[in-house]
Amino acid sequence: MARSPRAGGLAALGLALLTGGAAAHDFRAGALRLDHPYATPSVGDQGQLCLREIRNVGEAADRLLSVSVAGVRTVLAPEGQALPLLLPAGSKQAWRHDQQACLRLQGLERPLQAGDRFDAMLRFERAGEARVQVWVQQPRTKPN
Repeated sequence: MARSPRAGGLAALGLALLTGGAAAHDFRAGALRLDHPYATPSVGDQGQLCLREIRNVGEAADRLLSVSVAGVRTVLAPEGQALPLLLPAGSKQAWRHDQQACLRLQGLERPLQAGDRFDAMLRFERAGEARVQVWVQQPRTKPN
């Protein structure tokens, strides 16, 4: 059975959307660029919310004031830090699970499992609010 040119074009568009969506999982809030928000599967009622990278491309510092996630009792700053978190002008930071730099989620109403997605609302002093979609993914193990 021959495929029509239109069907081939629709298939290519679908593939582009699927691969582009995975590669383009970033959000903007004012001068802030939030690249790939993700979480790892939870342990008990504890989890973590990470960002591959957060960049402040502006000329003024900003601060993360608060984070809210439905079904999570408390969101805390990474270990050894406190909210508000400073985001200096021109800075680039990684909040990654392998660097112990993620926001800590406590009091989860349900476990986070690989493949889940949920929304988080981040509130910044200058950039305002940013609703991001967080993907729960199993961390890759590093080769020895």
